Amino acid sequence: MSNDSDVGELLLLYALSRSQKKRVWVHDINKKRNDLGEYHRLCRELASHEDRFFTYFRMSQVLFEELHDLLIPKISKCTTNWRTPISTRERLVICLRYLATGDSHQTIAFSFRVGRSTVGGIVKEVCKEIWNTLQPEYMPSPTEETWIQSEKGYRETWNFPNCVGTEEPVPHVFIGDEGFALKTYLMRPFPRASATQDERKTKFNKRLCRARRVVENAFGILAQKWRIFLRPIDCDVDTGIDVIKAAGC
Repeated sequence: MSNDSDVGELLLLYALSRSQKKRVWVHDINKKRNDLGEYHRLCRELASHEDRFFTYFRMSQVLFEELHDLLIPKISKCTTNWRTPISTRERLVICLRYLATGDSHQTIAFSFRVGRSTVGGIVKEVCKEIWNTLQPEYMPSPTEETWIQSEKGYRETWNFPNCVGTEEPVPHVFIGDEGFALKTYLMRPFPRASATQDERKTKFNKRLCRARRVVENAFGILAQKWRIFLRPIDCDVDTGIDVIKAAGC
């Protein structure tokens, strides 16, 4: 009985060892990244064609180099005994391609011959550092003067002051379309059924729509520049916030 038990245990261990998948540090396909990866082939060729470079990266070579120089100390990784890290330039390229195309992490991983999780980590880190680096200069926190100028533009250019149709001062408000619920801080259009019966409501809706178009046009420009905004952003909420802030800068 003892021998039979020992044989049974050995067979079980053998079966378990056969069922376990072999883990590899780098997939065989990704080992050819330096020779066949998109960064090491196509991106190198694009340097000789400024128009194609701009289409691919959504920016000129000069601006790319300026951005890269700013990010080098923040996104560089140390070389270890295990492997050589992905260069800062390639990390920036992967992030920009994600913003420019909106392709999935897996699609970009295949193109650049890196791991899917590697792409996700690069996108999150580089977007965060783009925001940290560029935000103070290109998107500083609004001051009181900034808000005053914004209100003046809506009041004089778009005829949508914060006190529409009354001389009594009221708080400033956000504006939204029919998809938003009416709030004390957010104004939405009057329902069409009631607006058609009241000229004042019709005029209000027209002015609100015209004022809201400023934001919609800005988003349209952003989406044409960074086409990730033309499709659902497939990532966690925190990374999505980093992506939006980086693209804005």
